[in-house]
Amino acid sequence: MSYVNRIVRIAVVGEAETGKTTLITRAVNDTYCVRPVSVLPPTKLHPDFTLDKAPILITDTSSKPEDAERVEYVIRNSDVVIVCFDMRIQASITGIQTKWYPLIHKLNPNIPVILACCKIDRVSNEELDIIQQRINTVCNDWISFEACLHCSSYTSQGVAEVFNYAVKSVLYPLRPIYDRVDGRLRPEGVKAFRRIFNMTDMDKDDLLSDAEIGRFQELCYGEALSPSDLVSIKKLIRGVLDNGLAPATNALTLPGFLFLQALLIERGRVENVWRALRRFGYGDDLLLNPDLIDASFDFSHLPRHQVLELSPAAHSFLRQVYLVNAARRRGCDSQSLHLTSSSSSSSSSSSSFSSSFSAAAATTTTTTT
Repeated sequence: MSYVNRIVRIAVVGEAETGKTTLITRAVNDTYCVRPVSVLPPTKLHPDFTLDKAPILITDTSSKPEDAERVEYVIRNSDVVIVCFDMRIQASITGIQTKWYPLIHKLNPNIPVILACCKIDRVSNEELDIIQQRINTVCNDWISFEACLHCSSYTSQGVAEVFNYAVKSVLYPLRPIYDRVDGRLRPEGVKAFRRIFNMTDMDKDDLLSDAEIGRFQELCYGEALSPSDLVSIKKLIRGVLDNGLAPATNALTLPGFLFLQALLIERGRVENVWRALRRFGYGDDLLLNPDLIDASFDFSHLPRHQVLELSPAAHSFLRQVYLVNAARRRGCDSQSLHLTSSSSSSSSSSSSFSSSFSAAAATTTTTTT
């Protein structure tokens, strides 16, 4: 599923003879050109090429000095940059650090960057391991660097992965939620996931029970979590974190929940993390969607003798939230609170997670003036 309302614009740059044009030709036509043209015109890639079905516009670039201004324009107006290099050409490797990193950082500092090690059919696995270590050293502090992928336009190996990864880096941006250099969630990401955790915690005991985890799974991913998968997840958490599960109930704690989100990212499943974030109303900048708050209510049509009042279910819900947070301020255990809610609120929360806040609906009451 695509989360952008426009074409994903991919810039392909690199030194001469690194395989930029043949990489694009293989992706678009599934053919290998022995004598490709010097520069391809902007080329559309069919949405079915990627797993996310996103429309893609690929822009090839020239390595000639007289075309430098055009290259800068393309970088400045793209969503992601693929930097091609040939490990047999030393200049293309050193150019990553001396040329492309400072240029891209200057023109478009927040744009994700994919390194494509082309022509791997001409090198050995041992050579690939060596170059991968060098690339990791060079790009260790490059915040916008996403990945270094190996590909061959001649055999088509890895070509689809390069463009799929490029599209994924745009649709599911890593930088707002995760610090790749430090290997941890950013404060903004922690804040968003804490809110999601609190909203999923239906009984407000600061823990996620198996039922609450199941509701979260179905809400975000549309499928149930099997008991065996849940056991495996908890076993994994228990082996890594001392405070990931509650000792008495084996329920999931906030640190355990945050650990799972970071683990998904580290395993390359950032799209799963973003599915949860977007389901709870977050945009690419980790700001809540303004549409979550409907400010279009017009009460001017109501007669003067009518006012809006909260329903009993809304009162119960807000009272529960207040008492839980008051207990937290006093350092009390929220499980010790005996909170009650109306039957309508209970039934709505059991049907689906998203309906738990329907209790905050307002009712119109007639009063005497």
